[in-house]
Amino acid sequence: MTVDEIMTGLIWKLELDYPGFDPQQAFQYEQAIQAYLHEHHCVDNLIAVIASVLTTTELQILFNPHHQQSKSYTEAFSHWIALLDFVKREKTTITSLINQQATTFILKNCIAANNSASPISPELILSQLRKKLYLWHESLENSKDRQYLETCLNNHPDKLNQLIAEMSKPIIAPELKLLLTASMDSPQRIRAKQYWENLLHYIKTRYNPQIFERLIHETTTFIAKQSNNQAPNHTMIPEANGYPQSLWRWRPVSPGEENHPEWVCQTETLPHGFKMLAARVRGKKHKHEGTNCDDWFEIARSGEWGIIAVADGAGSKMFSRIGARVACQAASSYLVAQLREHHLTNRDTWSTETFARNEVYQFKEPDIELTQNFLHEAMQVAYEAVEKAYYDRDNLKYYYKTLGNRDLTLSDFATTLLLAIHTIVTYKATQYSLVLTCQMGDGIAAAIYKNKAVTSVLGEIETNGFSNETQFLTSTKRQLAKDYLCTKTFPFFSPMRALMVMTDGVADDYFPPATGLLRLFGDMILNGIIPITDSAVLSQEEQDVIKAKQSDYVKVQEYLTEQGICVTHISSVAEYAQLVNRTLEELIATPTYLAAGIPTAITTQFDLTPENRLQLWLETYHVRGSFDDRTLVILFDGQQST
Repeated sequence: MTVDEIMTGLIWKLELDYPGFDPQQAFQYEQAIQAYLHEHHCVDNLIAVIASVLTTTELQILFNPHHQQSKSYTEAFSHWIALLDFVKREKTTITSLINQQATTFILKNCIAANNSASPISPELILSQLRKKLYLWHESLENSKDRQYLETCLNNHPDKLNQLIAEMSKPIIAPELKLLLTASMDSPQRIRAKQYWENLLHYIKTRYNPQIFERLIHETTTFIAKQSNNQAPNHTMIPEANGYPQSLWRWRPVSPGEENHPEWVCQTETLPHGFKMLAARVRGKKHKHEGTNCDDWFEIARSGEWGIIAVADGAGSKMFSRIGARVACQAASSYLVAQLREHHLTNRDTWSTETFARNEVYQFKEPDIELTQNFLHEAMQVAYEAVEKAYYDRDNLKYYYKTLGNRDLTLSDFATTLLLAIHTIVTYKATQYSLVLTCQMGDGIAAAIYKNKAVTSVLGEIETNGFSNETQFLTSTKRQLAKDYLCTKTFPFFSPMRALMVMTDGVADDYFPPATGLLRLFGDMILNGIIPITDSAVLSQEEQDVIKAKQSDYVKVQEYLTEQGICVTHISSVAEYAQLVNRTLEELIATPTYLAAGIPTAITTQFDLTPENRLQLWLETYHVRGSFDDRTLVILFDGQQST
């Protein structure tokens, strides 16, 4: 096989991307690689190469005491925790597996190699590993034991690399073995493929955007050397923006109980000229596999309040879409009933003191605390609705058979839930937005300030690398207690341009949120979804320059539908900012330039409503490695200039 053929087959086999190769040819190369790996007994060695790309660099730094105060140690620690954060969701026993592999290896290979009686027991090794690798919240106080362990490891660098390989096995080895050796349609390989795809997407969006390129290069180099071919050069790797749709397929969801619609979009008019747009679409991966969208949303108006509920069913759970739907519907209905006659107290002064909390995170002001209580009660009502959905379906034949002849459990309906409520307070002759959010699991809610190009994330980013594994609404009843929910509730009070609430299918594509969410807001404007008005206009010369260079930031993108591949125009605010020589912050703060940048191809789509545009944009925008369901709700001021 040539290097080109090796690379093509590996990209196809390891699901690294769907590049513009001929499908039949790519399949043939993949089969050739599988036969080669089997014949030469080098599957395990290739897995070790892949593991080294994912974990070795970080773990070598973590095990080196000389790095502990350095920036590289901090970054490596963050990357390792981010990786564990994801894996723990998929494999609940992962930490004990890693502990077991590492402790056994150290005892056999590192400490024994010192040729002296070991002053350190397996229990102390385990405790130190938990501290060093953040596998458990325990510490080892005995500095002598800690130093001895570190000396043993660093005296044997060859053993250290083997230790790291052993620790990586529970994370990826079983799945990679199936990907590299099992038949394409086997159920085990399909599950392994889903885990591998999700893992790669997580790493790429959290801390290593070049992960695809590194894996392609290292794995191709390995096989090329094994077969005495020339190692590949990076220029051979497909371009990051080359993502033809021809190899993706649109497949209908198989007939069954409670299937979700392919897509949904809605709009709602709120008091004081504010509006809400919302849409969700089935992810590219679900379309390709013919499976359901797991997201759901509800938007509503009740009196002076706007209400948003967004949920993302756990991808690994067969009926999580039902949990997402009933959670949103129950929480939204409850908030509609409670907020219809709910009014905030008139105040002469609004300040940070208005939102002061006591030692258990309760607001000191009674009306604000009552509003927070409504959110918490809505969370509890949502949980009860999911629980009821489980009990109503338990012992029914369809669900039993769908799960492979096993009984339903509550976790089969696992879902995240993010709630947000909004109202307007007129203060000093200015409209202030008051927002309260409460969140269980991932996804993001963020507000864009009116008078500055700054975002405020209303919640904790659970996948920021230092948090616990993602929580679901159904994870434990303890998280429904008021003291816990208070820590998950966040206020916002300021003149506001927009509030954006989304599942991780969108949030991951615009990570990190500090800059990404501002870019998302700009993309909403530049793609004609959020309207913008501005009395000032650019000179004719400036307008002509922008129009002449629209192809630099407006692309024709393909998207999959039941009718086949369709195309539409997608604008990128990041590329437009470069064109007009402004930072993203400067551009967002300059309505004149934003208005001038909306392309003619979008402004002349008179048959599309704003919510239809949002749905189409969610279907179409491209980020490499992004294939999840996408849900986005935008609440914005529809009267004033953005």
